[in-house]
Amino acid sequence: SYPTSGTSSSITNTNPDCCRSNYSPRVTLGGFILEWCIANTTRGSPYCQKRSGLVTTYSQTIGLQPLNSNGQPLYYDIYVDYQTIQSGIVPWKVMKGVNQLCFASSCNYTVTWAKPYFSAKLNQAGTSTSACTGYSNCVDTVASFPEDNPFPKFTSLPPDLPVDLTVQVRPMENSGAIVNHWIARGLVTPTCSLKNPTAPTVPFNSSGVLTGIGGNQSVSLSWAAPNNWGVECNYTNPREYLVAIGQTNPPPFYGKTTANNITISNLNPGTTYYWAIAAENQANLWGPYTYVQSFTTAPPVATNNFTGEYFDNIDFTNKKIVRTDQKISFNWGANSPDTSIAVDTFSIRWTGTFNFDSAKYRFNANVNDKVVVYVDNDLVLDGSVGSATYNQLKNISAGVHTVRIEYIENTDSANITANWVHADTCYDMDGNGAVNLNDILIVQKHLGAIGLSPWDLNGDKVVSSVDTDLVRTSVGKLCQ
Repeated sequence: SYPTSGTSSSITNTNPDCCRSNYSPRVTLGGFILEWCIANTTRGSPYCQKRSGLVTTYSQTIGLQPLNSNGQPLYYDIYVDYQTIQSGIVPWKVMKGVNQLCFASSCNYTVTWAKPYFSAKLNQAGTSTSACTGYSNCVDTVASFPEDNPFPKFTSLPPDLPVDLTVQVRPMENSGAIVNHWIARGLVTPTCSLKNPTAPTVPFNSSGVLTGIGGNQSVSLSWAAPNNWGVECNYTNPREYLVAIGQTNPPPFYGKTTANNITISNLNPGTTYYWAIAAENQANLWGPYTYVQSFTTAPPVATNNFTGEYFDNIDFTNKKIVRTDQKISFNWGANSPDTSIAVDTFSIRWTGTFNFDSAKYRFNANVNDKVVVYVDNDLVLDGSVGSATYNQLKNISAGVHTVRIEYIENTDSANITANWVHADTCYDMDGNGAVNLNDILIVQKHLGAIGLSPWDLNGDKVVSSVDTDLVRTSVGKLCQ
């Protein structure tokens, strides 16, 4: 809304809902120039002195020499000019023949002057800038206004016409004479004041997806665009979304984005966050933060136990309970883990940190319906093809590692057993915690398999009767 001096291009509003009422012009005000000269000499001559820089107050104290070298009184002419940024210097106040007698080599003299006053005028583009009369689309201010007051607002401006802005400075001095000087001239871009302001509202069609565990969690938020962005006139500001997220409700402002999604990282574990979205259109009108939603991050990872997150769906989103499980060995049959979870179509994520030796481990799982096992986010065992017994070898380095097990129950009976053992000392092939005849049958099913596999127990890269004999001699051994 700042006037641009010298602009000649047309500005036209074609939207009938846009009125340029309540337009408030502004100008860069500048400051004052103070100069004093020995009387009847030329300004800018060696007989003059000038205060450095622009003076922004309305009084200054200067030093005047009272007598000349012959002991005669000295008289001074004092000049105050108003320097405008847009168009130059306005003569402001002149004091002729000032004499300040004192008994010192230099006498202080205080010069004061009036504050500037302004008037502003809007005309239809191309019309006269003199008196604001005789033009059907000419609007003038009702009164002048001082520099330190806000500029007045123009009201009831014609809606679809380019306009010229003229701002006039009016120094009020002595008898009240007015010195006119136009300090701004040019077409203005009108403020989009609306007859029917409509702010955009984000519809209730948004979601948040959490990823990560422990202290390394993030959330990806997404939402639908407003059905109506409201009246935007001819503005070219970007349409933006205001994102609010935090641990309080209502949540604090977080930032802006032009996309209808955002990912926020470094979330605290085990913490409930609230979030909401507002939309801002090209006219800088924004709607309310509607539909505050919340999510809770995963708890801190358990040590030497599993943190179990239980969800009432199969995509790990509708979390119902969180608890600590010492081991994963459950047979719910035709039931579910909790009354808040349906019998079928539920999922569970277990996460824990455990101390491992530097060794080869066999990861075992017996499941109905699906399971996947990760160590430090690396996939170790993929049991996603359906109900079955799974085994997989994995070399693990010594130290603490994070194990994550994700289980999905879709239909029918629900059960899962999952564990890991040293591959070279325990031959529990079905993962039930002990070596039995069933483990022998599992190895026999894979006789002849070549290469590194969970059933090659002696490490010669072929499954043979030697491997079944190792299981047979270990029947009855407990592996947990």
